[in-house]
Amino acid sequence: MIEKRLDPISVICQLFEQFVDYRNGVITDEQVKHISGQLGAYFTLFIRCHNLGYEKDGNTYHQEWEKEKKFYAHVVILRSRKVFIALSKEDRIDKIPLTDFVNTSNHDSCWRYGFDEILKAIGGAYDFCYDNPDIPEEHKTDIKDAGIYVEFNTLFGHKILNLVEVKFTNNKDKGQGYYNLTSVKDVSFSVTL
Repeated sequence: MIEKRLDPISVICQLFEQFVDYRNGVITDEQVKHISGQLGAYFTLFIRCHNLGYEKDGNTYHQEWEKEKKFYAHVVILRSRKVFIALSKEDRIDKIPLTDFVNTSNHDSCWRYGFDEILKAIGGAYDFCYDNPDIPEEHKTDIKDAGIYVEFNTLFGHKILNLVEVKFTNNKDKGQGYYNLTSVKDVSFSVTL
């Protein structure tokens, strides 16, 4: 079943708006004037879907039903509300080619829809684990009750919110208004109260 916790995608949106967003963010242009690219936020989600192989009675086990799919969703959101997403087996951004990042949204009115790629990938993981012709219909699990976990990757020093300096170029293949990442680097900053 989907854990009844905070929705990480909503948390990403709230953290971005509170700290980084050019309209309301607490980080000012003055605090990051030393960077030459655009200020952005970087997040990593760990996504795991598993079918433990049990019938609905919870006792009868079928090894051929048991499946698991896990991956990471890497999200970069620029201050100008451009969203880039990479889905990977790797847990760190420095292990992923920047060409794996897809520019999913580019403007104020619909930047939150840029996360649809993650939701589609979660649906694909559910299909992989639960859409099995060997499982009789009466034992199939609805997606709302499936073993799906989405959480921030905070292991081994990962932070929930990482400020980054991002550089990008136009994506000539996708057309005007879409971009390719060329550089993503951590940003140091200080906040004074």
